[in-house]
Amino acid sequence: MSLALTLTLAAGCGTPPPPGGHRRSPSPAQSNDDWAIIQQKLIAQGQALLAGDEAGWMAPVDPGNAALVEHYRNLFRILRALQVTRWDPEFTMSIPPILAHGQAPNVHIDMWYCFANATCPAPTKETRYLHGPTPRFRMVVDFGLRVSSGGYLITAVKQPKGDHHAGRPLPWESADLTVATGDRVIVAAAPGQQERLPVAVAAAERAAAATDRYSTLLGAPRPPRYIVYLAGDREWRTWNGGSPGANYAGYAYSASSHQYEVVVRTSARNDLTALLRHEFGHVVTSHGTTRAGAEIYDVNQWLTEGIAEYIEAGGRPATAGPTIAAARQYLRASPRMRTLGLEPLPRNATATQVAAFYGISHLAVDCMARRFGERNLFAFFATVVRESQGPFPASERAYGQDWEDVQRACITDIYRAVGL
Repeated sequence: MSLALTLTLAAGCGTPPPPGGHRRSPSPAQSNDDWAIIQQKLIAQGQALLAGDEAGWMAPVDPGNAALVEHYRNLFRILRALQVTRWDPEFTMSIPPILAHGQAPNVHIDMWYCFANATCPAPTKETRYLHGPTPRFRMVVDFGLRVSSGGYLITAVKQPKGDHHAGRPLPWESADLTVATGDRVIVAAAPGQQERLPVAVAAAERAAAATDRYSTLLGAPRPPRYIVYLAGDREWRTWNGGSPGANYAGYAYSASSHQYEVVVRTSARNDLTALLRHEFGHVVTSHGTTRAGAEIYDVNQWLTEGIAEYIEAGGRPATAGPTIAAARQYLRASPRMRTLGLEPLPRNATATQVAAFYGISHLAVDCMARRFGERNLFAFFATVVRESQGPFPASERAYGQDWEDVQRACITDIYRAVGL
């Protein structure tokens, strides 16, 4: 519902046209009154959603528009199933629109929302302009005049032209999802993927049980729930502004610093529990952080992917993983590594490049775990990624060694592990 809402004015609200059909502008006071009515309609709709009041949620929706009514009923069902805990419109216009007859002014709204988070914070002055703890998306509201009963009514929904808060469409706004829950997970399936839900929920529960303990190692808050969306090929190409490519089977994305969600491409046919352990690894190690700029250039990608591979492996050595052959092939064909910090993968990376990157990154993380212990590994990770400090101070703090010495030792171990 990347919503551009069109609301209409019923008889008794606003200035009626004078005889002869000519329109006259409303007074500023009346225009402000109408604007206050519109705001209250949307605020009350959100309150009804959180209370589970479907009639209140549907109250501002034009009952004569069957498709729109169905859309809003489906959206109510999906948002409730996703355990929505916040749905607050913020009216971002500094000057209220002048609601003149026959005109359709655009009104920009930021919708703040949370799923499965009873402590979801309200936005503050500081977090309003940052990637803070509360997700949001942009709504553009159009107003028109319609002589009818019922006051202002929502008569259409459409996506805005752009949204710098979120990649669009969001999974829950673009499809008629079917949602199932477990003790630690919420899994939502796109149309055509519903039959996968029982298997997916069981796999997600196993992955969550294996992943939760890493929050303790990091000293980080545990995600309230892991949220997973099962995408068909069409949804994979479009959700969140477009997929990372055909060489990936899933990804975790940041709706906010405290709400990370996972999308799985069901046609990839990967071991779903292993895949979700990897993606939940990203969720648990990123939860509570902003990771500002990582979407543009992630200098720590080798470490974030390496730690996710480590969590997926669950104690098995990196040499037993499926990417070891690609890592060996890459290392044999390339100049000798001089740093563990591999360059981030390009968006058009081949399947072989992706596998080699993941394999080498896993070997690097595995080396640090073996040499310094798992707890110190996660202390190093927390300093580099969660606290945005470089590997040099992190190595001194976590390992008590210079980073150059750690790299030399682990590079030697990596080549030995692949038989080179």
